[in-house]
Amino acid sequence: MLSSLGAFGLIPGRAAPSREVWDAVGPYMPADGSLAIARATHIGRSVALMMAPDGSLAALAKLATDQEGRDALAREARNLGRLGTLLSPPLSAPEILGSGDGLLVVRAVPWRARWRSWRMPEDVAFALGAFFRAGSRVEGGGCTLGPSHGDVAPWNFLDTGRGWLLIDWENADEIRTPFYDLMHFLVESYSNLRRPSRKTLVSGLCGGRNWIGAAIAAYARGAGIPASERRPHFLAYLQDSLERVDPRGPAARKEVEARHQILHDLSR
Repeated sequence: MLSSLGAFGLIPGRAAPSREVWDAVGPYMPADGSLAIARATHIGRSVALMMAPDGSLAALAKLATDQEGRDALAREARNLGRLGTLLSPPLSAPEILGSGDGLLVVRAVPWRARWRSWRMPEDVAFALGAFFRAGSRVEGGGCTLGPSHGDVAPWNFLDTGRGWLLIDWENADEIRTPFYDLMHFLVESYSNLRRPSRKTLVSGLCGGRNWIGAAIAAYARGAGIPASERRPHFLAYLQDSLERVDPRGPAARKEVEARHQILHDLSR
């Protein structure tokens, strides 16, 4: 609302994009279009939004100047090409328009904010399970592993009005355990948004009849796995994700504490 009133024009410290940014995104800019740039949470990374003269969205570019960021963007491009095609409606993955060293450009899609972004609709949970099933395989010992987005969280789901765009694929993998994406969504929501409550979360994980239990059942149907297997997989996810939390992240301490709290409740 503030943006529509022009309030952001009062913010000081604006500067023209660097020559490096112009050179990178120039081939994807619409004629007479506009460019908006924001710094990302990681040092050396930025995001550029390209718009047509009428203000409609055209493309979004991720840029990185450090080697770690370049590797992450290259990994995301590979994951989108390899795993993004396994998604089924209502889920979809970004369409790549171009990529290069330290650059990933995707088609920009209009989306709308949600009041309760921390709740996962059942059809989305089912589609995540179907995504796992589409690339799953049975490993030695009878353990079923499959693809995972790796960072399913409220801020990585965009409601387009016609479906859900799942963005940020740099942490995707082809061999993760069942329920990983759903569990990550629930834990990230709790640790960063404090929704759902810990009581609601633990109740749903333990078979309670709330929206979390319904989402777990929907995922299980999509994945072709009994919902009764959720508990051991969730405990394994908590232990594994504790080791994966980036200590440099802005919410690292919060995310570690949240996982320990849930582990404590589930172990009682």
